[in-house]
Amino acid sequence: MFCFCCMFAPEKLNKRNKMKLTVLFFALLFARSLYAQGQLKNPVVIKDAPAYVYVDKTTQKTVTVPFKTFFKEWVTNHFQYPEDCLKDNEQGLVKLVFEIDKQGNLLIKKTEGKSHRLREAAAHMFDYFPQLTPAKDENGKLTSVTFAYPVNFKID
Repeated sequence: MFCFCCMFAPEKLNKRNKMKLTVLFFALLFARSLYAQGQLKNPVVIKDAPAYVYVDKTTQKTVTVPFKTFFKEWVTNHFQYPEDCLKDNEQGLVKLVFEIDKQGNLLIKKTEGKSHRLREAAAHMFDYFPQLTPAKDENGKLTSVTFAYPVNFKID
């Protein structure tokens, strides 16, 4: 169980609790970015979120993976800390702003962060991101959606 009083005494946290705190931080940050999208002048109600669809080779059935699930798995499997940044002890937070367009393509719109090399590494993680099923609005019309996602480059 997580103890909020330990947030101010990180030396008392074990590695597992530090990981939980990090995941909690990014989940809250991601949720905040989704909330901020609702602050647009002409918000669009998303009926169907983007998803990754594939055919299972063993069962030959179509499998639909929700975007959030697929995205988290993609980041986990494709995150690479740049070697030159490791050597230079370069760390930092990079905020990616990206869009899933009406064709289901992921487009990086903006990267924010102090380090140019870390910004490039964060964006490079999505070079081979597969095409998704695009989002649909409440009328069933294909629509693009914008997300913000933090990538934390930290050397333990």
